Amino acid sequence: MNIHLIVRNPVDEASILERAAQVLYPDVPRIDTLFDLVCVCEKLCSTGDRIGILEILGHGNEFEMAIGREGIGEYELNSDPRVRADLVRLSPLFSRRPLARVFLGGCYVGRHWRIVPALSRLWSGVEVIAGRGMQNPFLAGVEGGATVCVDMNCSRLRPRGIAKLAAGVGWGAPPF
Repeated sequence: MNIHLIVRNPVDEASILERAAQVLYPDVPRIDTLFDLVCVCEKLCSTGDRIGILEILGHGNEFEMAIGREGIGEYELNSDPRVRADLVRLSPLFSRRPLARVFLGGCYVGRHWRIVPALSRLWSGVEVIAGRGMQNPFLAGVEGGATVCVDMNCSRLRPRGIAKLAAGVGWGAPPF
């Protein structure tokens, strides 16, 4: 099962991007918190389906992925037991064969070498991919390439390499 989520952000509520997203992707769930993300995924997997692709579109920077007003960065992953507990709840929901992929669609998140592998490890080795440049559902491609991690093994892909990786999953173009 492929799950696409859009993070609602107070800054975006009145913006033209949010209004456009509501028109283009009316059926894509919106989430406000990390807890919402976990609950939506658990509900969608309640029939026994497993997540093959999880795409989280929101905001970010080179220090964290923003889930609403919450940031998931190195500090939260290492020091906040609530954040870790919520993230660990996702681990059994991911497909192992084929190995699940998680796309973090927040600008610059892939620049932080510790966030991407830490999430992969927390989720028992699923592939976590985050762009190193600007990206959102309206900016095609992942300018600047991406960081790809399976557990603690990471590589960097240049923008052309992303096209192969994204083929068939809708990442890097309007994703849904």
